[in-house]
Amino acid sequence: MRPTWLVTIGLVTVGGCGSETHRPPVVRDSVGITIVENLDPAWARSDRWTLSDAPIVDIGTAEKPSKNSLERAVSAVRLADGTIAVANGGSKEIRWYDDAGQYLRASGGKLGAAIEFVNIERVDRLGPDSVIAYDFGSLGISVFTKDGTFKRATSLIVAFGSPPGSLRGVFANRSLLFVRGPKSWVRSLIRSGQAPDGLMRGPADAFHYSNEGMFLTIIGSFPGSEQFFTRGTRFVRSSARPFGRDAVFAVLGDRFYVGFQNDYEIELRDTNDSLKALVRVQRENRMVSPRDIEQFKINGLAGVHERNRDEKIAELDALSYPETMPAYGGIITDADGNLWVAEYDPFPDETLKWTVFNTDYYMLGTVEIPSRFSIYQIGSDFVLGRMIDRRGVEHIQVYTIEKPPTRIE
Repeated sequence: MRPTWLVTIGLVTVGGCGSETHRPPVVRDSVGITIVENLDPAWARSDRWTLSDAPIVDIGTAEKPSKNSLERAVSAVRLADGTIAVANGGSKEIRWYDDAGQYLRASGGKLGAAIEFVNIERVDRLGPDSVIAYDFGSLGISVFTKDGTFKRATSLIVAFGSPPGSLRGVFANRSLLFVRGPKSWVRSLIRSGQAPDGLMRGPADAFHYSNEGMFLTIIGSFPGSEQFFTRGTRFVRSSARPFGRDAVFAVLGDRFYVGFQNDYEIELRDTNDSLKALVRVQRENRMVSPRDIEQFKINGLAGVHERNRDEKIAELDALSYPETMPAYGGIITDADGNLWVAEYDPFPDETLKWTVFNTDYYMLGTVEIPSRFSIYQIGSDFVLGRMIDRRGVEHIQVYTIEKPPTRIE
């Protein structure tokens, strides 16, 4: 719950924004925790950051075979010299492209290669000149130089009997944040016969590892995704709740942001799980409408064979639909330390909106992102991500960010 009492410590003025209706955020300190309650965005229309009309790099083609033909390009990262490393899951390799998007070489993908991937999940920067890759299938960590030369590989040390989950980011000291979702928890509940009949929110467990695979510590356990259990006569079925809440993470320096999507609040914590800041926006969640539920059911029936249609309809009707949407979607930090928060969009097909908060946790405003574009990385002046066009062709694209000068005092 948001506090009803807030003391204004400092006012924020935005020079040149021309917005007389802007209310500055309310800031207070509570036992060393900075709490920022944002009321209005600081940017006026003329201050907003925008992306270039067209990408400056576009990797992807429908022509096969081609080194520019992508399949399950699950992650990508751009280095300081413009080199782009793409984790191409379909070919089980990392593909390297120059700053213009021209193919250079590949790592993995073939028997006898220096490194072989099973299910590559993410690539990220490891310092200024190296790339780290995480293979979820083998729990392997691999490191490459900026020119794609293989340096070393190791396997994660599994602690407490279960894999640590997905790699969510690299800290400033090059250690790693892993987050394990509720899948193992769901399986354990079902096997033990303790699964409920109805709604339950599973855990999201955060782990701290070295970049050489050594387990360092459990950071904490957080509220993860909402799961809906249906108990039958012979089995228990589980599924993610429609429009359900989940935990979202983003690394910033030696700390990380985590949000739970209940209301518009995001926490900043360190690797000792100490709370450092709370970023809030005074805004109500959007209501879930009958039309939203109907569209969810229509989507759920897509591709279902006619003989299974009645069973699927009954399953969709029995689900627990919340009264409101999650407060926001995913989060990511950029190279300058700003926090970007996606608007929650249950049926993304149009332009996507991301809200930007500066390093003082003040809400600047929104940036519009092309439809069907998933952000993988944000630099000081670019956004990199994957776009799937209307033909279903995957592209890795880079857009420049145009930033009008805005002064915040």
